[in-house]
Amino acid sequence: MILNAVQFDDAAKERIKEAAAYEKRLRLEGYLDVETNIGPFVVKTMLVKHALELEYGENRLNMGKPPEIDDLVHFLWVLRPETDLRTEKQFSKFAVKNLTLEVRNEISSYFSLQFLDMPTCNGGKSNAFVNEYDSSVWLTVILHELCGAYSWTIQDVMNTSMSAALQLIQQIVKSNNPKYSPRNPITQAAKAQEMNNI
Repeated sequence: MILNAVQFDDAAKERIKEAAAYEKRLRLEGYLDVETNIGPFVVKTMLVKHALELEYGENRLNMGKPPEIDDLVHFLWVLRPETDLRTEKQFSKFAVKNLTLEVRNEISSYFSLQFLDMPTCNGGKSNAFVNEYDSSVWLTVILHELCGAYSWTIQDVMNTSMSAALQLIQQIVKSNNPKYSPRNPITQAAKAQEMNNI
C-alpha cells in the first residue's frame, strides 16, 4: 500500500491557519495579562498561584470534575480584577444570578484553555496506576522546573501566568529532549477535522 501525503485545499488551509492564529493569540494573552470578559464578568489572567488557590479550595474545575455553582463562583472570585470592590457576599449574589448555561460553559472553556500547553506525560499515554491517595501538589513540578531553569523564586513563578509557565515548561522539556515536539492542540484538532472531511 502506498501512502500519499494529505493535500488540503485552499479553504482547508485557511481554516487551519485561523486555528493556528487563534492558538498563538491565546499564548500571547498569557504573557500580556489580558483581561477576559465572560458574560457580565471580567476575569484577569490566571496565575500559577490562582491554580493553587483553586486546588486549595477543592474546586472541581481543578479536579477535572463537572463544576457546580459554588466552584464557578469561587473561580470568578479568585480571578476577579482588583478594581472589583464588592464584598464576597455581594459578589456571590451577583454571580449566582448571572451564571447562565452559556456563562458556565465559557468559564469551563476559559479554564481549560489556561492549560493548553500542558506537556504530555508518559509519552502521551495515561497512567492507569495513578495513586488515588496522592498527597503531593501537582504544581510543584512547575515551580521546581522554572526556579531551576531561570533562577526564579517561588514567588516569581507563583505570579507568572499559568499559560506562560506551561509554555516555558514545554521549552525546557524540548531543550532536554530534542525529539520532543511542543503541543499545538487547537491547530492539530483543526488539521484532524480537515482530514476527516477529505
